[in-house]
Amino acid sequence: MKKTNTIYATLLLIGTIAIVVLGYLYFQQRQITKDIETQLTAEKDTLTFELQSLQGEYDTLVTENDEMNEKLLEEQVKIESLIAELKHVKATNYQKIKQYKKELGTLREIMRNYIVQIDSLNRRNQILLAENIKVKSEYKKVEKEKNELEKQNVELSSQVELGSRIVAESITPEAITKRSKHTERVRRAVKVRTCLTLKRNAIAKAGNKTVYLRLEGPDGFVLAQSENDLFEVDGEMLVFSASRDVVYEKEDVELCIYWDNTGELTAGAYKVSLYVDGYLIGEGGFSLK
Repeated sequence: MKKTNTIYATLLLIGTIAIVVLGYLYFQQRQITKDIETQLTAEKDTLTFELQSLQGEYDTLVTENDEMNEKLLEEQVKIESLIAELKHVKATNYQKIKQYKKELGTLREIMRNYIVQIDSLNRRNQILLAENIKVKSEYKKVEKEKNELEKQNVELSSQVELGSRIVAESITPEAITKRSKHTERVRRAVKVRTCLTLKRNAIAKAGNKTVYLRLEGPDGFVLAQSENDLFEVDGEMLVFSASRDVVYEKEDVELCIYWDNTGELTAGAYKVSLYVDGYLIGEGGFSLK
């Protein structure tokens, strides 16, 4: 009986020790599992944070290349999808977390490649922009030089045109009698004679020329023989009092133009204007009493 009790006590002791050891191992394993779960949860949170940071980095990438922008948008959509999926993954799912960490690394590598490409594109754009600015500057310079040259040409053409014009000198308008004598008396005047010299001009255009005379009376009206006696000056038709055709050979030409008085002359001051080729070549005047 005593032996039986000893065996029973021994077994009880062994059982108690086994229970204590098993309990210790259980709690120790549970603590290890809890520590692993805590670690995996921290890794999951870190992974989510890194994905969100990577998403923010993608937002900072700027390029004017449409194709590159489409690629960047695709990667941002992938990151958004991973963040959404990661929210529903249990912290104890080590394989899934490991897979997402691998995808995060791939996304980072892709972004590094895109950064290199974007930098290259931006540098190229800066070079093109600089070249464009240079071309525009050179174009403006050429355009300015062209405009200045055109202005000079216009001025030169104007000077040449002015220089090629025929000029009249020694203009002597006067009233004359029947015997072609000078008079200042209205009642004795039968004609108005205007003598002049077309000056020599080596660059003027030679050929047949018509010299037009406008005789303006004291009242400011031009004395004309017919309302149909017209000639053009600067696109405007003017009436003339008398005219004379001459041949101009770039040398001095002396001539006189006559206007017949049919009773229109009155006392006062008269003005004579002379035109050739549509421009004024000289003026003169006289008085009657």
